[in-house]
Amino acid sequence: DIPFSGAFSIEFRLSKQTITCTDYKYDEDVLALWNKVNPSFALKSMFGGYDELMEPVCNTFTAKEPFNQLGGYPYFDQIDPRTNDQELKMYDRVLLQIDSTRDGNSSIIWGDLGIANILVKSTDLEAMKFDDYMYSWDCS
Repeated sequence: DIPFSGAFSIEFRLSKQTITCTDYKYDEDVLALWNKVNPSFALKSMFGGYDELMEPVCNTFTAKEPFNQLGGYPYFDQIDPRTNDQELKMYDRVLLQIDSTRDGNSSIIWGDLGIANILVKSTDLEAMKFDDYMYSWDCS
């Protein structure tokens, strides 16, 4: 089955985006910033048992849904599939991300309200080469 019904229009808007808390680089990048700003409360992991504190930090870095986008940082409902896979970490640019969306009678539903990502390598994107990519979709 295809995950959509109906048709959607596309509106493009250039905007800035911060790293999402589900990107595998989040812990390392935000942890360095946290420890620089809070040296007396340095952490070894952003997810090391301080959930009540870290949830608002994560929400600060995560845009409001839906996450339909070209470029930017990927968002995943589950764990970033690149987290423990060196080969997949080469796919470092979002080409396209489509989130589950409902608009009137039209919908895109990935499983149980999930999200789909197509990621490419930076060098391939610069060369406009799209024959090698990583595709994933997951749901909550």
